Amino acid sequence: MKNVNELINYLIEKNSEEQTHFGEGFFLTPISLDELKVFNAHFTQAFNFQPPNELLDLLKISNGFSVNGLNLYSAKEQNEPYYLAGIIEANQEFHTEESLRNFVAFCDESSSRVVYNLKVNQFQIVDSFTWEELESFPTLTLAISSLLKTANIFE
Repeated sequence: MKNVNELINYLIEKNSEEQTHFGEGFFLTPISLDELKVFNAHFTQAFNFQPPNELLDLLKISNGFSVNGLNLYSAKEQNEPYYLAGIIEANQEFHTEESLRNFVAFCDESSSRVVYNLKVNQFQIVDSFTWEELESFPTLTLAISSLLKTANIFE
């Protein structure tokens, strides 16, 4: 998936398949425009850069999600219908470790994580434990798409 619209359409299709097979999908309630403005301001203040538009587009269809081990962090911590870390809270926890302050994490699965590396200004897939770069990408969409494929999330 080369652009966020392709990724969104793919996720909508997979969510629909989950609804058909299991009676419920993995999407959460989308973020409202007012909540999106507040999130945008808090994210910018917390990390000194604007959240990627791709992330905002994803939050408009589902305020984060968890499916088959992949967790896209929500705008703020969710407890219903299941626990999902908020992106700001998760990163504040990561940033207690000084060596991780150059990263902003967007999603994770069991062995890897999609981050933005502030030092090199790139999206990366990093190892969940060592935070060593596995792959780098020019966009968040390409990083998430790669993780979906390599982690066999829907296979």
